[in-house]
Amino acid sequence: TSLLLALTLPHLLYIMAALLAKRMIPSVVTYLATRTYLNAILSFWHPLYLTILAISRLSNHLKSYEQVDTAEGETELPSKLSGRNPEKAGRRGRLVTPSMLKKQQKQKTEMKALRSEVEDLLKYWVVYALLLALFRALLLLPIFGRILNVTAMTTSVIDSTAQPAKIGRWSTGRKAGLLDKFRLSGRFAEELRLAFFVWLRLMPVPSFSGSEVSEGKRSEKIVEVEPNKHRPLDISYDFLSPITISAMNSSAFLTKTESFSGSNNDNKTYFAIGITKFRSILDLAVMLRLCSKNAQDWIISTVVESSSLVPAAVTLVMPSYFTSYGVIYVSLIVPAGYSSRSCAAITRQKTSAELDSLPLDDSRRYLQFWVVHAMISVFLDFISPLLSWVPFSTHMTWLLWAYVQLEHPTRKLHSFLEKELALLGLVSSKDNQNASETLEDSAVVRSFRKIMSALPSNVESKSDQQALAEESEVNASIHKIVEGSGVPSEGKRNGVNDSGQ
Repeated sequence: TSLLLALTLPHLLYIMAALLAKRMIPSVVTYLATRTYLNAILSFWHPLYLTILAISRLSNHLKSYEQVDTAEGETELPSKLSGRNPEKAGRRGRLVTPSMLKKQQKQKTEMKALRSEVEDLLKYWVVYALLLALFRALLLLPIFGRILNVTAMTTSVIDSTAQPAKIGRWSTGRKAGLLDKFRLSGRFAEELRLAFFVWLRLMPVPSFSGSEVSEGKRSEKIVEVEPNKHRPLDISYDFLSPITISAMNSSAFLTKTESFSGSNNDNKTYFAIGITKFRSILDLAVMLRLCSKNAQDWIISTVVESSSLVPAAVTLVMPSYFTSYGVIYVSLIVPAGYSSRSCAAITRQKTSAELDSLPLDDSRRYLQFWVVHAMISVFLDFISPLLSWVPFSTHMTWLLWAYVQLEHPTRKLHSFLEKELALLGLVSSKDNQNASETLEDSAVVRSFRKIMSALPSNVESKSDQQALAEESEVNASIHKIVEGSGVPSEGKRNGVNDSGQ
């Protein structure tokens, strides 16, 4: 009981502090929630910035870790032949000095710290995606949508930066109905959102030791409580992640390892067995040189990753209202499920003695997806007024998210975004191929210049001004030649001087 009370005490204190702040300084709380970008920064932009930095550091560490594995592989064979340790195999193999071992140990330590950071980022994006999916799904329902559809409450990323209007605690305007009496104002919704994200991301959880007393004995057992297991982020993730895992497991939720392995055939779904047989057909095509090995891997990878989209595929032949549920499933539920699987792989890796880079590379792929997801969401929300006039725009959005969540498009789009951010100076780039490129070579600047050049202008261009100057110089020189030769001009021959008299 004392341990449970100690775990819940920080959260209870935060709730009391939030209520006290709302009671004592309501204008400050309302201003921070409705008149600043604090909500957008806490919930979206700051996690996105941390994700971009984590991907950059993770890529560098994975490259260095591969180099360490290569160096260790070079010393493994000579050490076995000589019957000595790798440190003593310098004459026949590559010498491993104590400084190299120290560097390798430092790299592994940094990799473990980065692994925890990647795990926290994946957990946050899973929680964010599931909460956003739940809210968007409720908005589509008739009753809940009527209650939650307030003027200033945001349903997307780009709307989170908008300045909400000043309205009362309850909805005003036309005559209120039964459901309108329960509709909260946008101001209260923004305040609630601010309190939630401050609790989720900023509330500290102290580390402490608990004690358990066995029945009938006086001896106490000291229990060390890990703070990372009782953070708000972990509590939210442990509550929401089983929901998406259950939704994905009820569908054709497959991975490459599960689809290609020959074990546990009894536990496989019919879809997985079909993919295994299809892979056998492709193996025969590769053997007959009708298909390359790379093409086979790409086809299998695309089919396996598209298997999770099967439950939402039926919404493509339905009206846009039902397709909207498919868009929510494809853009939020599916990547959240795969991110949960990747996060679970990192957690299992912590218990192993060896540090494998494969789960980290898989996690990097899903972190890259969330960066691409954020940029596309901002773009779609920006052009949403235009899309509302386009027929079958919801179906096209479904196809867009289905394409983006595949591995190859995700990595390709992220590499493009990373290059653009590096040219804009927002992130550091160590790619030698882009060293000669400048800000003028970025797609953003080139697109802006094309748009500006296409706009009409009432200012004469430089070439037109040069043409007029050259024409005036030619006319002046001709006039001087005529005056010097004594030949009267056309006006003088007609009896009219230059002044017109």
